[in-house]
Amino acid sequence: MSQAVEVRRIDTSCRAALEETVALLVDAFRDSPLFVTAFPSEPTRESILRTLFDALVEDTARFGGLHIASCDAAIVGALLWYGPGAYPMTLSRILRLLPRFLAIAATSPRGLLELRRAQQAFELRRPKEPHAQACWLAGRAGERVGVRLARALMQEADNNDWSIYLETQNERTMSLYRRMGFELIADGFECFPSAPLTWTMWRRPGARDSRATVDVRI
Repeated sequence: MSQAVEVRRIDTSCRAALEETVALLVDAFRDSPLFVTAFPSEPTRESILRTLFDALVEDTARFGGLHIASCDAAIVGALLWYGPGAYPMTLSRILRLLPRFLAIAATSPRGLLELRRAQQAFELRRPKEPHAQACWLAGRAGERVGVRLARALMQEADNNDWSIYLETQNERTMSLYRRMGFELIADGFECFPSAPLTWTMWRRPGARDSRATVDVRI
């Protein structure tokens, strides 16, 4: 029998859910091209990702938005995002998370430098128009969970008259985002020499979602 997926927004009071979300994100992005390039050693990469996502999950839950998808009490997907003006992080938020960033720097200074170079390249290309930023999307149950999570943000953005911006190093996801009303901005660029290609996309409020009738069950 199929089981329904429940999508809800959580905050920092949901400690167990936050920890489970970190584990899910580490598993989902362990083989991400950008992270593999920055941190070639798999054991080192896994340790760094756990520290990094622990910081990012806390920050989005506190200052942005964190939606999770659960099925039969287990978290099967997560979307981390920020509303207009909340991204990039302010200095005070960086200082709050500084011990974790210093731990990453101590483990792999070169890798952290490459992530910073990528971030600087993304910042130069990010639209100046106010928007929500979709940062990290992961789903253990495949595309359908990702659609449910993306639609939760799209609904919130439409209700607030926000556009949505995203960056991806996974070219295969672009057709899915297009069906949800996103348009391509930048078509496959290197954020630094030998970096994996990145595509950027934009969705205006109320853009047509051709996946709106999908019944998401697993």
